[in-house]
Amino acid sequence: MGNLLSHTSVMDSVSIKLFDLFVRSVPNKTNKSVPKLFKPMASAFPHQPPVSHAPRKETNIVVDRNEPTDVLQVLSSESAQEILGTLKSEPRTASEIAKSIDQSVQNVSYHLDRLCEAELITPIETWYSEKGREMTVYALATEQLVVQFHDSDDETAGG
Repeated sequence: MGNLLSHTSVMDSVSIKLFDLFVRSVPNKTNKSVPKLFKPMASAFPHQPPVSHAPRKETNIVVDRNEPTDVLQVLSSESAQEILGTLKSEPRTASEIAKSIDQSVQNVSYHLDRLCEAELITPIETWYSEKGREMTVYALATEQLVVQFHDSDDETAGG
């Protein structure tokens, strides 16, 4: 039993010394400098490696009265157009886009989802914020959109 008590008191002594070193290593009003040994490590975040993305050269959108396309409806939004204009220069995260076009992240996220569904933009990378949160990086999926008008009735009638 005596060995257990002496072992516990040694552990308490070690804990007190470690705590004392920690307290002295944190800058405060009386201790403005931090010993080099105890300076915090640089964070692994933010992690934003360079991205390379080559969008398709051209995407054809076929407008047919019998087979509607959502692409034109998605593009009719001014916010969606601003987002596409922002992504023309370089890939960006939702928060970067929101800041660039002066809109809320929630609104931008809504339009990013619609643009992804229409295959006009694509997620290309995941970055990490300073807090370690995942951030999707978006880029244009295509450089040009070509709108073609097609009437499926013309093919069957002209047959």
